[in-house]
Amino acid sequence: MKKILLVIGLFLVSCGLFAADAIYTPLGRSADGVVADVYFGAHGANIIKAAVGMGGFEINVSNYKTAEFDIKKLIRDDATAFGFSCQLMPETPVTPSVCVGAKDVTNKLREGTSFYGAFGKDLAFLDRSGLFSKLYVTAGFGTETLKKAFGSVSAEIKDRFYVEGELYNGGSSCGAGVKINDMFRAGYLRFNDTDYGGFRFSLEF
Repeated sequence: MKKILLVIGLFLVSCGLFAADAIYTPLGRSADGVVADVYFGAHGANIIKAAVGMGGFEINVSNYKTAEFDIKKLIRDDATAFGFSCQLMPETPVTPSVCVGAKDVTNKLREGTSFYGAFGKDLAFLDRSGLFSKLYVTAGFGTETLKKAFGSVSAEIKDRFYVEGELYNGGSSCGAGVKINDMFRAGYLRFNDTDYGGFRFSLEF
């Protein structure tokens, strides 16, 4: 089953636009368009996320269905959570973007609505080798499931492959895959204790 999911994931395609979330934690900026993530895991687990943003404001929805053996459950099974984010400052060549928002405003996750603030910056300009076409780093603080600090790193290699990872209170995720064109990307994801294969679609306004 895992091999089948991985083949499907590698067949599907990828994009370079990042949504306001990595997989669980927010990024330091809002989406500027439509972004959707779909990942399928073993034992019926899946992650489906979508965001629509324009002018620095974003509305997003996430559905998480965890595997039975996931010992790090922070969410209820088959929980659909709505959220929003507002970008207060855009990223400049010398300063990061600044974003505030709320996750799970309908209180479907295990610990309830999370409020947060996050900073984000593309640090690819520090790479003298030219290996990274993007190197986006996020750091932030929040409440409830995002309490204490959280952070993520997303890197595009030669504008073709990507790797990403995130850490937050009680959980983590990491992934890698391939970028095919400006609208799709696909690959492998490990979210807490479960392996997934899937894709991301994006359309910039």
